[in-house]
Amino acid sequence: MKVVETEDLSKIYHFGDVEVTALNRVNLDIEEHEFIAVWGPSGSGKSTFCNIIGLLDTPTSGDVKIKGTSVSQLNDHKKSDTRNEYIGFVFQNFNLVPVLSALENVMLPLQVQGVSAAEAAEKAKTLLDEVELSDRMDHRPQKLSGGQQQRVAIARALVTDPLLVIADEPTANLDTQSANLIVNLMRKINETRGAAFVFSTHDDRLLDRVDRKIHLQDGEVLEDVRV
Repeated sequence: MKVVETEDLSKIYHFGDVEVTALNRVNLDIEEHEFIAVWGPSGSGKSTFCNIIGLLDTPTSGDVKIKGTSVSQLNDHKKSDTRNEYIGFVFQNFNLVPVLSALENVMLPLQVQGVSAAEAAEKAKTLLDEVELSDRMDHRPQKLSGGQQQRVAIARALVTDPLLVIADEPTANLDTQSANLIVNLMRKINETRGAAFVFSTHDDRLLDRVDRKIHLQDGEVLEDVRV
């Protein structure tokens, strides 16, 4: 099943009189269960691509479909609903709420959806156990290492059972040991839960582990290789 389809996806930014084409007529499909790296140099368009398919940004032209439904021109409320239902995010800087414990951070997306605290806590505990943090669930982010914080972020991204997880440079701020652990965990979760993973990255530690590499350069797909 196609989770995401893009049709002639373009994004142009204007900075005064300067026009910058971040994406130029990109056509890509993402299937369920895929484990994908979108890579390229700074300014290649990889973050813009991830932001648009994650409904955090709007294309200048072209279209994005989620499960066959066009979403590019939805209003903010409907985009938010679609994100909450289908998409999870893992950010380079973790983006955990500092005053909440690991458990409360993972519970948060479910509570936003109106799930009861008891049900949200039960599901969050299951996810924290999957990412091997059941002994740290009461710790706040500042009491966790970078790798542990990223594992909390992964659990949070998965707690709503998304079809797609988008990760922005998920290993960039981690040492090699922590990065390898994160990649192993995401790979295991991809295989057991079936969510498609799309990474914006230039990290060889991650590039060597994916099933598909989409190479962007100057906003265009230079190469799309399944390995």
